[in-house]
Amino acid sequence: MSQQPSLRLGARWRFRPCHGGLARRAPLLACAAALVLWAPTLGAQTSWEPAGAASPAWARADSLLQAGDPEGAFAALAAHLVTEPDDFEARWRAVGIAVALSVLGDTHVARRGWALEADAHGRELLRVRPNDPEALAWAAAARGRHALNEEGLRDPARLAKETWALTESLLSVRPDHPLGNHVRGKLCQQVAGLPRAARLFGRVFLGGTLVGQGTWERAEEHHLRAVRGDPGMVYFYLDLGETYVAQGAAEAASRVYRAGLAVPARHPLDEGFKRLMSQRLSALGGQPGASLR
Repeated sequence: MSQQPSLRLGARWRFRPCHGGLARRAPLLACAAALVLWAPTLGAQTSWEPAGAASPAWARADSLLQAGDPEGAFAALAAHLVTEPDDFEARWRAVGIAVALSVLGDTHVARRGWALEADAHGRELLRVRPNDPEALAWAAAARGRHALNEEGLRDPARLAKETWALTESLLSVRPDHPLGNHVRGKLCQQVAGLPRAARLFGRVFLGGTLVGQGTWERAEEHHLRAVRGDPGMVYFYLDLGETYVAQGAAEAASRVYRAGLAVPARHPLDEGFKRLMSQRLSALGGQPGASLR
């Protein structure tokens, strides 16, 4: 889920995810499943299980996720949503799983397929609850993944602008929403990584607002808000560190990775994130033990 900002102009232009140290499938599975299992901590919900009695569909999906079968978990939720299309709790879980699978697909075709699933379910979230902060947050995350996996010029730009608009709606009422800030930070990160000439040309497709605010400073600001909003979310430290790495700020990145390593694990899958941060910290020549200031 960690991505280098590398939006390219040309015949095959898209927001391109770069797995870097995430190339091995085991850490990717940990990353993906952990995102979905911990997703409720990013907003109003406080646990994967709903208040009161658990839905059989949710319980089945949870069981499959815990067993390392996110595709099966998504299938269970999708089947349930055919007959219960307005089940908001099941829908955002489906979005979360599809977002994760859009990262760990082995091919671009697979990643794009899951991104399309994520975006389709995200749009349904907004249909059910158009002004709900969690619906806006997950719809933005899904739309952003769709933008990352589209090619050409117009479609990625259109989707990026839609993602920006969704985060604008969310952050205008919930400025400290962790997932909303994370998505906004990724957008800024992507645009900030554009070459100067591409940024100038990109104004035609992305618009002046997105290009103007797509700076490293803004990316850092939003990633820091995500971390502060949910300091127990290990994944957020990984992406904040990457923002510093992309700028050549090795000391700042090392400090963030050390802070992430010091966060207590919420689930066993947190160790997958920590292994990645430990590897990146070692590559930077750092040692664990410090905290984020």
